Amino acid sequence: MSHQALKDKLHQLSASSEHLSTAGEKVKALSSAVEVANEIIKILNPNASGLNHGEDALEEIISANSFRNTKVAEWFSYHPIYPDERLALKFYESDICEIKFYWLNDNSTKARISAGVMLTPNWEDSETTENDDYKVGIDFFLKKDTKSLLMVVSERGNLRVMEFSDYLTHTQEEILDNIAGSLALPSRKAFHNKLWESMALSEVNRKFYEGIAHHFTILYQYLVTSGKG
Repeated sequence: MSHQALKDKLHQLSASSEHLSTAGEKVKALSSAVEVANEIIKILNPNASGLNHGEDALEEIISANSFRNTKVAEWFSYHPIYPDERLALKFYESDICEIKFYWLNDNSTKARISAGVMLTPNWEDSETTENDDYKVGIDFFLKKDTKSLLMVVSERGNLRVMEFSDYLTHTQEEILDNIAGSLALPSRKAFHNKLWESMALSEVNRKFYEGIAHHFTILYQYLVTSGKG
């Protein structure tokens, strides 16, 4: 696959990230990032419907009131349209998967990403969540400067990350080829296994992963010992 549509969206993201002074410019940059995420969803499921675009996608807010405390809310940038809210979105949901989208408030992302994936429970978190009451989680994190978008999946205390910016690498194209159509797989287990095994190829982000793995392990162990895992 050439993934030309995704390549075009990455180019638009790179261009829009140059100007973030006004609310309108921030909305434009966020809309570009939303389209990158949408293209990835369409790779996962070419028949995906109900995708939101532009400002419509920015309406599906996870209210700041739903976070455990104000410190957690402060991990994320303010919403450019709703100034009392943070940019944390319910982005897409299927029968087996739920996807969220966050705009980070700090480019020092390692600790925030390792904790951010634990904000809501998902199928892959533990033995107790591996049932039909939970869905496989994918999280998109847009860096503060909007120059790159991170796609993150987890598995019981480990993370795998792909960082998209400017252009697709050969490794990323190989991963995307591997996960193409995977949302049509018959079970949560099959879908998660496909994502997890495919993203093991992500040598591109080895340095980033090594940085966040330690933070995530500490958090995961804390949640387990606190009875929250």
